Amino acid sequence: MSAEKDYTKYSFRVTALVVVMMLGISFVPPFSIGSVRFKRTNILSDIITIGNDSIVGHDFDDSADRPFIEEMERREAELREADTAVTVAQVAEAVSHNEQSWDLGAVAENENVPAAEQPIVNGEKVTAIEDYSGGEGVSIDDFCLLLGDATKDRVVRIAFLGDSYIEGDIITADVRERLQSLYGGKGVGFVPFSTPLAMHRPTIKQTYGGWTNYSVVKKKSAPEELADKFFISGTLSIPDSSSAWVLYETTGYRKNVAQSPSVRLLFENADVCSMKLTINDSIERVFTPDPVGQVQQIVASGTAIKKVRVDVENPAGFIGYGVVFESPAGVGVDNYSIRSNSGIALFGTSAKVNSQIGRMLGYDLIVLQYGLNAMSPDVTNYAGYRQNMVRVVNYIKRSFPNAAILLMGVGDRSTTDNGEFVTMPVVPIMIKEQRAIAKECSVAFWDTFTAMGGENSMPEFVDKGWAAKDYTHLSFGGGKYIAKQLVNALLYAKQQAEERAVEEALTMAAEDTSTYERDTTGASSDMPAEGTDVKEGEHEDVEKEDGAAVEDMDLNDEGEVEVPAGQNSAGDDNVGEKSGEDA
Repeated sequence: MSAEKDYTKYSFRVTALVVVMMLGISFVPPFSIGSVRFKRTNILSDIITIGNDSIVGHDFDDSADRPFIEEMERREAELREADTAVTVAQVAEAVSHNEQSWDLGAVAENENVPAAEQPIVNGEKVTAIEDYSGGEGVSIDDFCLLLGDATKDRVVRIAFLGDSYIEGDIITADVRERLQSLYGGKGVGFVPFSTPLAMHRPTIKQTYGGWTNYSVVKKKSAPEELADKFFISGTLSIPDSSSAWVLYETTGYRKNVAQSPSVRLLFENADVCSMKLTINDSIERVFTPDPVGQVQQIVASGTAIKKVRVDVENPAGFIGYGVVFESPAGVGVDNYSIRSNSGIALFGTSAKVNSQIGRMLGYDLIVLQYGLNAMSPDVTNYAGYRQNMVRVVNYIKRSFPNAAILLMGVGDRSTTDNGEFVTMPVVPIMIKEQRAIAKECSVAFWDTFTAMGGENSMPEFVDKGWAAKDYTHLSFGGGKYIAKQLVNALLYAKQQAEERAVEEALTMAAEDTSTYERDTTGASSDMPAEGTDVKEGEHEDVEKEDGAAVEDMDLNDEGEVEVPAGQNSAGDDNVGEKSGEDA
């Protein structure tokens, strides 16, 4: 019998051959075949570095966003046909035709908004907001000067539009908490009717059933009749068949969100349906919204709201946008995060729907947080992305003409170099393009990268548990830090805006005094000296003029639009009169 043959030596030869082949492949530079890019494979990347794999000079590839880019012309044409800017009286008329108010009774607690405190922001380093408005449109100064009014009789409302970087209320939860603690306000803001990401948002507990969700990022999977129904939230909630329900329960994850003085339901209804709204498990009311095929709202207020359930019956033609937990005064912050959105997907939203809901909510500031999903280690030319985002920013400006726009630059993002995590070389390139976008669009810019600590700051965030181990996304700890820096920047901008406003007032007063002295033989004894505070009542004529405009809105004592006569607090009611114009 012959001895068994030994193949061990062959296994060593095969292994050696594979190692040699892999080493050879390591010297093959990155390359592309069509739209598919192949990176360098370096099996010894922790030991040796072969050139600079991060900078290879590719241009930004917008093929993934091509469907949205093709919609740009159509969306821009819509906005050219109808100017979305409306007067106060038109807003009041639009809201009154499509709103049903529900007074839930006596407020359970004193809702007096505390007086604003002016925190010291110069005591620590502040990454200042860069204002490129140049006097065009609504500036960041205009927004900052409104913050003082938040403690009076209006809501100063902020919307954050972004990607997975702010998903789950990261950053926004702490911006909301800080600003509400300073200027008043309660409520977690906008929450979709249904979302598969509900479990990732600790600032509100949400359970639901009977809904199908459609995302603007995967717009082609939505029925054709929904193509022009997307809002900037990026999500549509459509009832499956005969009924659907959603239950919201507030949490104490952050201050000021454990209860809400008011809730606002935003939806469309093109057929016959009924909506049962249950507050705190004890107060119920059934609404029968008109089949008008445009955005409508139900506003319930008058008690401390901790739990809201909505049941929709016979829901054919019903589209759910979301529920807003809010206050009649103070600051409101809404989170509109869309996963995998580079920002270009906003062109998949409807200018008409954005305008309608924008009028109802009245945004004062819109923060745009994008860029992470557009960056790639082997791309150094983002001119194409800049051009597309300029159109996106202008689209948002036209859709929300009364809001200031703040563009956030990308934060630090790491790649590996000789086994160490370092700032991805394309990060400063993207920030440069984003700053150029802000300049071209005449909006404000805030450098998140610098606020984080600049180059190679992400590893420190990961070590502290402030960021995920993908060295890209923040945790709530990191979000809290960024929120603090952003709010400090807003407070600093507010301080600067107020100082400029005082200087302008003094200059105008001096000019008026000089003109008066030239036109008379002597100065009037009634003329205040330069720098003297104007006494109450001296501008009474202006206040009366403003008051006349408010009176035309038919507001009640709480500043809400009056419900037309004949609507009671129980039973079936229509959600407002039909209107021939969009709201």
